[in-house]
Amino acid sequence: MSLTCTQLKQYCERIGYAGPLDTTFETLQALQLHHVLNVSFENLDSWQGQPPAIDPATLFDKLVLRRRGGYCFEQNGLFMLVLQTLGFSVQGLSTRVLWNQPADARPPRTHQALMVELKGQEWLVDVGFGGLTPLAPLRLETELQQATPLETLRLRQSGSGLLLEVFLNDSVRPVYWFQPEASMPADFVQSNWFVATHPESRFVKHLVASCVRREVDGSLSRHALLDRDYSVYRVDQAPRKRTLESAAELELLLKDTFTLPIASLPALQAKLAGLF
Repeated sequence: MSLTCTQLKQYCERIGYAGPLDTTFETLQALQLHHVLNVSFENLDSWQGQPPAIDPATLFDKLVLRRRGGYCFEQNGLFMLVLQTLGFSVQGLSTRVLWNQPADARPPRTHQALMVELKGQEWLVDVGFGGLTPLAPLRLETELQQATPLETLRLRQSGSGLLLEVFLNDSVRPVYWFQPEASMPADFVQSNWFVATHPESRFVKHLVASCVRREVDGSLSRHALLDRDYSVYRVDQAPRKRTLESAAELELLLKDTFTLPIASLPALQAKLAGLF
């Protein structure tokens, strides 16, 4: 499926993008940044016991027309559709998330990322990794420190695949592992169902939301929510953290900071109140 001209225009309006739509690195880079700055990461559906559908029509309706956010299978699913419509060569990647996992963890492939080929060079592209979503395409080359508007990341060889790492607070931490080969749509349908329904899944047990926002001084900040715990991260500054004290405060945060249309989700209020 490809987007129509009208749908492509609606997507660009959704992410606040009015630049070129050619198949260049500059366009890819600009689209990724605009997407991350305007479409929040969130799991309101799976947290309420409603596994999200990831077919193209549903993704466009939810993230563009209804101005919701979503998690990786939704965010990268929609972004892949946009890039394919524009003529980019793009494939889906299945990854094993190692962020905040024990050093010996061997988790299943529960995250979707993208691989884009441009003029013989492959790039890792990801608009849906929550509080560490990269803000720029990453060259698929190992041992190369790659700066983005917020963090610096690196890919290195790890067994038969590649390990994405992030430089944070004078340390290097693993983000996720993957093999640079295409996964099939059915792989993501299966992984999405697991993530959205398994009783021990983070996205079933907890309310999760994150976004990147531009501050008054022009700098970027990451905002992260886990149930009642809210954090703001800026480069070269200590994180600001607090615990929300009421459902009303939480609703306001979701509406104003994460720009989520929670008024259209009447069943959500009772679920939010249950956190307090």
